[in-house]
Amino acid sequence: TALTIQLCLNHFVETYDPTIEDSYRKQVVIDDQPCVLEVLDTAGQEEYTALRDQWI
Repeated sequence: TALTIQLCLNHFVETYDPTIEDSYRKQVVIDDQPCVLEVLDTAGQEEYTALRDQWI
């Protein structure tokens, strides 16, 4: 979660609440192509492991 917030919001969070689920989007340029990164932060919840392949 802290690394995701650092990447997407340019802010490092020192406190961590593992019960929070959130999604983030960030537009980046990769090989001169604009791309949108979508990150689903599930806080390690087991019910989301089946969705992992859809998000990678």
